[in-house]
Amino acid sequence: MSLLKIKDLDSRCNAILTLLYNSSEYIQIDYIAVYINMSGRSVYTHLKYINSWLKANGIPPFCLKRGHGIMLSGAQKSFLEQFSGQEDFVPYFFSSQERLSVIICVLLYPRKQIYIEQLEEYLQVSRNTIFSDLKKVKTELGIYKCSLSYTSAEGYRILGNELKKRTLFIYYYQKILTLLESNKIDLKKDYPFLPGRDSDLAKIKLKAVADKTQIPLPENMLKTLSVQMCLTASAPAPLQFDFKTGLNVKDTSVYRLFKTGFPDMNEEEILYYCFHFISYHHELVDMTYDHDDLMLINKTAKEMVDCFLALSAVKIEEREQLISRLASHLKVSLYRYQIGIDIGNPLIEEIRKQYGDIYEITEQVCDILKQNAHVPVNENEIGYITLYFACYTRKNRFADNRINLIVVCPSGLATASMLKTELENLSSRICVTGILSAQDLQFCARDYDYIISTVDLPGDMPYIRVSPIITEQDKKNIKNIILKKQDESSRLSVTRIMDVITPYISPNNYANVEKELNAIINRNRGGDSGCGPEIAQLLDFFSPGSIRIAPCVSGWEEAIRAASAPLVEQGYILETYVDAMISLVSKYGPYIVVNDHIALAHAHPENGVLQIGLSLLILKKPVDIIDKKVDLIFVIAPVDNQKHLFIINLLMKLISNPGACAPLLQAEDPALVFETIRNLTEK
Repeated sequence: MSLLKIKDLDSRCNAILTLLYNSSEYIQIDYIAVYINMSGRSVYTHLKYINSWLKANGIPPFCLKRGHGIMLSGAQKSFLEQFSGQEDFVPYFFSSQERLSVIICVLLYPRKQIYIEQLEEYLQVSRNTIFSDLKKVKTELGIYKCSLSYTSAEGYRILGNELKKRTLFIYYYQKILTLLESNKIDLKKDYPFLPGRDSDLAKIKLKAVADKTQIPLPENMLKTLSVQMCLTASAPAPLQFDFKTGLNVKDTSVYRLFKTGFPDMNEEEILYYCFHFISYHHELVDMTYDHDDLMLINKTAKEMVDCFLALSAVKIEEREQLISRLASHLKVSLYRYQIGIDIGNPLIEEIRKQYGDIYEITEQVCDILKQNAHVPVNENEIGYITLYFACYTRKNRFADNRINLIVVCPSGLATASMLKTELENLSSRICVTGILSAQDLQFCARDYDYIISTVDLPGDMPYIRVSPIITEQDKKNIKNIILKKQDESSRLSVTRIMDVITPYISPNNYANVEKELNAIINRNRGGDSGCGPEIAQLLDFFSPGSIRIAPCVSGWEEAIRAASAPLVEQGYILETYVDAMISLVSKYGPYIVVNDHIALAHAHPENGVLQIGLSLLILKKPVDIIDKKVDLIFVIAPVDNQKHLFIINLLMKLISNPGACAPLLQAEDPALVFETIRNLTEK
């Protein structure tokens, strides 16, 4: 690509002109906006600057052709040739969130004075944009009880408790780590948070500790800690650990290895990095808690699982196992919070994308964690907990498994469990027989057919590389490589059968017989699982006929029956489903009450659900459901663990909006209630 360098125009105007100069076709505004990470409105503003510059140089401005976009004329390209040159590096333009992350990383440990001019140069944006970004930075810093400082002598820098500052750095550096590794950022530039070769040596030493202690420290954390270690080595600030731990860190092999590997490091620094390493070792983390702490964590995990079941209306067979695994996760996450570690979550966007319905419900569930443990819960933690719920919600066991897979995944229990489930859900023929680290793989007996790995494996070991949160492309690759071979063997078997039976069947029936044989073989092997069509809109499963308004009821049992009546009448559920809901409330208490005055009644699909559906009862006088007052009762009829989650999330939006609930309670007509809900879903 020929890059244009026009000193009278800023970097983004140059980028737009470069894009247009190298194109022989029309380019739409939306494409330009994506290319340079800015809004469509900003693109139009920059185009005005460019046209003004062209006009000032006696060149006709370009025009936007409706439905096509912009294309430079021959005369315009001829004029721009004088500014063209060849360069290896194509400039990258940061998004707003990326700029925020870079600014915080730069200002936490500046290697020189940082002023507005330096930030403009690093980020290639205007002074006004930098000032706007700094306002956002101040807001973010406030969450961590840090502040933004400026003096003419020192420039901008971030002040605060050293542990908080390090937590900030780890969190935001990981957000830009992929940019640094993908060469989207010009590493030739002197970015002040890049220590260079020193961090490579530190990483080698840290990895040696991780390998010798068999602690599965993720690659992104190794890189982040090594960079942080180099940035703080020259002038380490005092670290104050104001928390108690039942574990004597100095008795661990981690501590001894750090003392040997980093002889010049002071005691506080060694303890800091030991705490990080211990946070990835479940057994050592367990030793940091006393009996009361463990009881609280187990109680919290149970309440969170029960809340998820109540909100999601799903059935989880292995409830106790889920509680146990979630409790193990909470021990680690609360330990990290206690010592001021935020490991980030590089998978958060993928989690939101693939498990959005479950993520939104988990967000509600995490209120219990906030209340019980008195800790803030950010999006990263919600994402990790989402994986646990998604894993057990989507679990689908098959009786006949024919393809044995080994999963190599160092990312953690939640990610590995989710990956295992997703692989097994690809086909009834797939069975994941083990989850290993790359180091353990060499000791594994060859009792598997294929290896699925989230990391690169050494040597010529055959494996399929996938993302920790398996993508649609990953699924296609696995099907093409693994399932295709199985399908080919199926077709071969059919061919052999047809060779045998051909003399005994009519030629006219050949195609039909072959088709039936293929169908039988595929059915016996177990076809690919699918979740069916996605739910498009809440209103597809809701109507004025599904809504009832009652002045009062004699009790909560009658309330559930009245709320369920439309679904029974419409043939969506049987009376046995209503009985099951009442039985569950009698057994488990008011689990269906999900918010003030609002209940979401449900049972399991096998109790009498014929078709997915939703109904609503509005009570003018609240009913008492085991000491909880309720005047809105939704009844949902789920057909499985997946298809109704969309409905749940739309209901959550309704429930979380008191202004929307008030008109429902005041309405006298089901049609008016329906219109209110329609308006809400359209927002």
